[in-house]
Amino acid sequence: MRSLFKAAVLVTILTAANASADDSEVAALATAWTGTNEASVIAALYADDAVLWGTTRSEVIVGHEGILQYFEEANASFPGLKAEIQDGMVTQVFDETAINSGIYKITNIVEGAEKWSIFGRFTFVYRSIDGQWKIVAHHSSRMPN
Repeated sequence: MRSLFKAAVLVTILTAANASADDSEVAALATAWTGTNEASVIAALYADDAVLWGTTRSEVIVGHEGILQYFEEANASFPGLKAEIQDGMVTQVFDETAINSGIYKITNIVEGAEKWSIFGRFTFVYRSIDGQWKIVAHHSSRMPN
């Protein structure tokens, strides 16, 4: 019986170790999100059943196709958008779940010059799916003035 218990504990520890990440790995996931304007690349960071509360929408978006469409529309409206995470992002890792919360600056660049910029706050929730971290929930909103 003791051997069975020890084996169960070992399997649990190994499974958690393989699914978890350190803070810097999870922080890099948010940076990857801001590193491109390509809607398909951004949408690939999300789980198939992910939920997005986007900055420019009044309704929640559920699922990969809706998330892809959201970013395609954003990029069509503002092809010069650039997002940059500001200092102070908080990252938490809990076995197969991880969270980033912070502030990003969104800048619209037109003909090489900054046309406007806003600050937004965000929270990404990730889940390890088949050994790969995917965004399962994302909330973003404009910072109050």
